[in-house]
Amino acid sequence: MNRPKWFAARMILEAVHPEEPPGDRLYEDRVILVKADDEHQARLRAGRLGEASRQHYKNEYGGTVVWQFKELLDVVELFDETIADGTEVYYSLIGEVGLGHIRSLFRWKTGEQPAAPEG
Repeated sequence: MNRPKWFAARMILEAVHPEEPPGDRLYEDRVILVKADDEHQARLRAGRLGEASRQHYKNEYGGTVVWQFKELLDVVELFDETIADGTEVYYSLIGEVGLGHIRSLFRWKTGEQPAAPEG
């Protein structure tokens, strides 16, 4: 019998404000850990956990904000059996273009301006 393995599941959650147009929505890029026998079971479990993460609250203007599961992007098997300090919890192999996209996603947090293209 197989022992359950750890998988990382990358998902998108969406903040829905009834008074806001769809183009102005905020999304959360979330990575969670799930334990499952195989990738198929990990995907099912991650989807259920994503659906269960739905929450709602009143914002500072009195409007209702609903965070809801939008989609499951990726599931990868992790190779460490023990989750501890320094454990890799997600990975994705990317090329130069993908690296540029990821960097641009995080530069807004620091206020750093994107580097000019080389060449």
